[in-house]
Order: sequence, then structure tokens, then C-alpha cells
Amino acid sequence: MAAFAAGFILRMAIPDGDHLLESKIEGLAFGMLVPLFFVTSGMGVDPKAIASQPAAFVIVVALILAVRGFPVFLVTRFHRPALGTPDSAVVGFFAATGLPIIVAVTAVAVKAGEMSDDNASLLIGAGAATVLLYPLAAVLVLKGTQRRTPVESST
Repeated sequence: MAAFAAGFILRMAIPDGDHLLESKIEGLAFGMLVPLFFVTSGMGVDPKAIASQPAAFVIVVALILAVRGFPVFLVTRFHRPALGTPDSAVVGFFAATGLPIIVAVTAVAVKAGEMSDDNASLLIGAGAATVLLYPLAAVLVLKGTQRRTPVESST
């Protein structure tokens, strides 16, 4: 939260921005600080906690799709009919990926004593699975639609 506030204050101090300063800050943040956060968060994940509850793991992965991806699918399908069902499914799959927010929320909850380490590991593992599985599913849907699209002849 402090980093967000610092960025907000910096934007107010330099409203037009300073491209050199911004590129250096982005390089530092995305090159070192964000990966460091995920490395330290990953060190806290207990694979045994995930393996001991395979049904819960699958349910959480499916619930993430239901809660994050399905509403996006519905909105894009019925409010953007030009996209069509396959494209709406692709958007829904990409919207369902959820590792960063899950890592951040579980870290706060565990630190506050509101969540066990095992439950945090399960949620983070499921979030990691969404990052792996749902983009793969989206690509498969896209490839499936490309096979069905007739090739135009060039005459």
C-alpha cells in the first residue's frame, strides 16, 4: 500500500511525468521487487498441504474459473455479441488467471492470523494452476476456432 501511495504522490509531484525516472522505477520494480515478492511468497508454499487435499485443490481451481472467468464470459458474450462464443471463452479464461491477487491476499491473511499456512498454500497452488491451465485452455479454444475457419482462396 505504501508503494502505491508513493507512486500516487510521485505522479502528483510530476504530473507530466519524467520518462527517464519512470523507466528506471519500472525497471527496478518489475526487474527486482516484484520477482522478489513472488520468490519469498513461493518459499512459504507447502506442497504437502496441496497434495493432502487434491479434491479441495480441484474445487478451488474450478471456483476461480466460475467466479472470475464465467462472469467475464457472460458479459463479453451477451454485451459484445460480435466477439462470438469462442472469443468470449478465451477472454473468460484469461480473466480467470489469479495468482498475484491470491498471493497478496493470503500473505496478509496469514500474517494477520486469519488464515492457516495450509489453506494459503492450497489457494496459492490453485492460483498458480490457473496461470498455467487457463491460458493453455484459451490457446486450445483459439486453435479449435482457427481449424474451423474456412481458408479464403486467392484467385
